[in-house]
Amino acid sequence: VDAAAEGQALRGGRLLARAGRRALDGFEPNTAVSLLERASRLLEVDDLEYAALLPDLGAALRESGAIDEESAVLTEAIADARRNRDESAELEAEIELAKVNFRKELSSADRLREVAGRAIEHFEAAGDHAHLAAAWQVMGLAELVAQDRGAQLSALLEARRHAIEAGDMRGQIEAWDEIGGAMLFGRTPVIEVL
Repeated sequence: VDAAAEGQALRGGRLLARAGRRALDGFEPNTAVSLLERASRLLEVDDLEYAALLPDLGAALRESGAIDEESAVLTEAIADARRNRDESAELEAEIELAKVNFRKELSSADRLREVAGRAIEHFEAAGDHAHLAAAWQVMGLAELVAQDRGAQLSALLEARRHAIEAGDMRGQIEAWDEIGGAMLFGRTPVIEVL
């Protein structure tokens, strides 16, 4: 492939990736999967851009119900990020994989806490509120598995705070959804739930 073709592939891949991320943020997972899969094929010409796209593709696959495919994509994303020595991309993919493993009942509270803790430490240092929100969501899952609803609620409130800081509407909606469940099924006083 010559340089001009690579440049066109990158431009097209970036446009498709942007559209796919907008579809994901708009809660249109099937559209997001279609766009992000097409973007991934074009972005294969750039290892870093390709690896950065995979966690979003994984999230779209999860939201569309294709969790086995998501596991494969995220495993690839983690391997690519490690090969590229990109800790942010690695942790982003690990956060998404932790969510999948939770849904498949393959994660312990300790494993979820370990992933979330590393991600929180890394993204706090980077000032990355969007990924902090996702990491705190995983911490909330860890506390749910540990059956500590108070700690789960605290983690989810942190997730919401960071999603608001990032201006991440999808993250805010996910946090509010989980907060509602934690309040309804936990020991939150009725007056606070209402």
